[in-house]
Amino acid sequence: MNVQRKHLFVITGLILLLAGVAFIGCSEKINEPQVITIVATPSVVVGEGWEDGTQPRAVNVIVSTTTGDTIPYKTSKSAPWLSLFGDTTGATPDTFTVMMGIGSLEPGNTYTDTVWVEAPDAGNSPLPIEATVTVHFIVSSNTDSLSFIALKNGDAPAPQEFAIYHFSGTPFDYTLSHSQSWLNLSKTSGQSPDTITVNVNADGLSTGTYVDTVVINVPLGEHAGFIYCELTVEVWINQQDPITGGELRGVDFVDENHGWISGQLLSALERTGYIIATTDGGKHWQLQTLDIPEILGDIQFLDSQTGFAVGAHGMIVKTTDGGNSWNIISTPDTLDLAGLHFPEITTGWATGREGAIFHTTDTGSTWVSQVSNTNNDLSDIFSISPDSAWIAGNGGTVLFTADSGNHWVNRTVGEPDDLRDVYFVDNMTGWIVGDGGAIFRTDDAGENWTKQDAPVNNNLRAVFFADNTHGWIVGMDGVILSTSDGTAWIQQTSGTDRALWDVAIVNGTLGWVVGDNGTILHTATGGL
Repeated sequence: MNVQRKHLFVITGLILLLAGVAFIGCSEKINEPQVITIVATPSVVVGEGWEDGTQPRAVNVIVSTTTGDTIPYKTSKSAPWLSLFGDTTGATPDTFTVMMGIGSLEPGNTYTDTVWVEAPDAGNSPLPIEATVTVHFIVSSNTDSLSFIALKNGDAPAPQEFAIYHFSGTPFDYTLSHSQSWLNLSKTSGQSPDTITVNVNADGLSTGTYVDTVVINVPLGEHAGFIYCELTVEVWINQQDPITGGELRGVDFVDENHGWISGQLLSALERTGYIIATTDGGKHWQLQTLDIPEILGDIQFLDSQTGFAVGAHGMIVKTTDGGNSWNIISTPDTLDLAGLHFPEITTGWATGREGAIFHTTDTGSTWVSQVSNTNNDLSDIFSISPDSAWIAGNGGTVLFTADSGNHWVNRTVGEPDDLRDVYFVDNMTGWIVGDGGAIFRTDDAGENWTKQDAPVNNNLRAVFFADNTHGWIVGMDGVILSTSDGTAWIQQTSGTDRALWDVAIVNGTLGWVVGDNGTILHTATGGL
């Protein structure tokens, strides 16, 4: 054997020897035991309960291994509010249930404990499962909504309140939040129990409905359902008649604060007239009298103290103390009276059924009959001066006098509509309204009448003008019409379908309309 072959043999032997060693090493590595890891799903348990006893939901926990091995395990915990059910001692894969009882826990707190899963054959034993429960306050309020109605350009509506309190009476801190600038809260934080005053400011808002939500925020608490706030801005709002269900027939104001309304109560047994008054622009109405034995129609005040109202069976009542007391005045007949007007404090007329016209020249102390030359019912009268007056009545009747009523002449509108009200702004210009949407205008003291287009065909009951161009008409089914040029009429949104009987406007913008079922509508913008 030569030297080269000998070296080759030696090298080959070394390679085989090393390969054997490597093989033996790999074989030993493959046979090493693997580490078992235990797994809990979920690895964190979270619960929420409420102080009324509403318990957190139970949570099922699955115990398994990453290798799929079956190994024994057991569970443990320490907090008394934690309970473990199911196979708390068993073998993987398996399931046990975690329940959290909050009966002994204080609301407004969060509690934490650890559930341990012990598996001697697992390399990561014991395995912790964090369990956390929060006990919420229950925040309550006496309402879940507030509703406001504001008059456009008028006074703010009355404030309202809501209460914040705690289910169990335990005080808690709170904060309030909302988003709209028209809503204001008396406070935005505090401690329960508490009462919050809510004010709204409609200045600058157009007509329509606006909403906001007051959110009650409490640490570890539940929102109190939110307080939903709604603000409706209207051009006419309903003021409250102190007599429920009355039918209101006449309204008159001597300034923006002092006004009176005449009305009637009807029943199967009696007919009663009544008068209510306001001294604060209708924010409050007070009953002045219920002692009038007849239903009342029109009403007029000559100043803040002297006023008259007319009614059924020739009834005329008078006050000289602002309505604190009313006296019944005798008339020459018992015909029902509907219309009333004084051009100045001493002289006035009243009109009614079957052509009745009564006249006074001594501030209503005595009344005398005048000859109308008609048997038609006369609904209303309007006088510019002690000498001149116009009357509207059924069958298209229009009467005029230029000599204090000594002679009444017929100035018909030319159509047989039943006419209900008349209003003149000067000796030449006036309007008459009636059934079927009838509107007539004269510019020559009633010699000729022009029928104006009406946007409705409802029966119209009253007309009022603040000046030569700005006027209002009211009627059945909640109809309110207005004009800004004395010619073209538009319909306003009244917000009611009640019959409306009379209208009064002060300063061209402050207005009141009265009607059935105690309806008292008020505007601060002339209804626009």
